[in-house]
Amino acid sequence: MKNAKAKSVAAIVGLLLFMVSNLALVAEAVGCNPVKLLPCLPSLTPDEEPVAPECCYMLKEQEPCLCDYIRNADYSKYINNPNTPYILGVCQVPQPRCRW
Repeated sequence: MKNAKAKSVAAIVGLLLFMVSNLALVAEAVGCNPVKLLPCLPSLTPDEEPVAPECCYMLKEQEPCLCDYIRNADYSKYINNPNTPYILGVCQVPQPRCRW
């Protein structure tokens, strides 16, 4: 019984490691480049410009990278902007759920 439980735990840990490594590969394959999100910048300003279609396209492309941007002090101020939830909603991109 103890051996079976240990095997189950080992299998779960292995699966989690596999999933985490795949997430990193997805982000790498996408080519995380915050410059690609520049079309979204006008919508982050207090004037609240309409969300450009290019913004949504790039936001969807860069979605796997959003947590990396949130963790980066240079970019987090843009991702944590009060207008960001609105932009994500318009673009139908889910709010990032980052693991620290």
